[in-house]
Amino acid sequence: QLESNNIDPNAEHALRFKKIELIRSSPDSVLEELEILYTNQKAQGYESESFQTTLLQAAIITEYLTLQKKIPPIFGTIHAAHAFDRVCSISSLALHGHDECPRLNGYCDSKFFNFRSLISLLYSIMKKSLNSQWETGQLLLDIIWPFYEYTRSYN
Repeated sequence: QLESNNIDPNAEHALRFKKIELIRSSPDSVLEELEILYTNQKAQGYESESFQTTLLQAAIITEYLTLQKKIPPIFGTIHAAHAFDRVCSISSLALHGHDECPRLNGYCDSKFFNFRSLISLLYSIMKKSLNSQWETGQLLLDIIWPFYEYTRSYN
């Protein structure tokens, strides 16, 4: 039904979120689906929704990079997605649910799951926030600053 050209955009977004819930055990697939959702939201002019989708992507990447020990728990917890709770209304979808994450080939190894990709995504989120009328900029600094401290990139 998602492939139909004459589906209502709101219904499509709801179906995509339902699909995301079903494939939640595969973070790589979830991020690919979120990328499609983001593109559709932007095309429909849903700026706020696309912004939340981008924040969810960052929360997922941060959660799994931390759980797989690819980055340290810079937010003081191994469930780093909680850092996004104040800015992303759907950040609970990013939580893994367990304190350990498998380190298997093919699991969290797509183009999204690396530190450079995360920093690039956070930069684009901050840029969108500064160019918008949303009041999330200050709250985003609470998320982004620990990454600056971790990499010692203060300028």
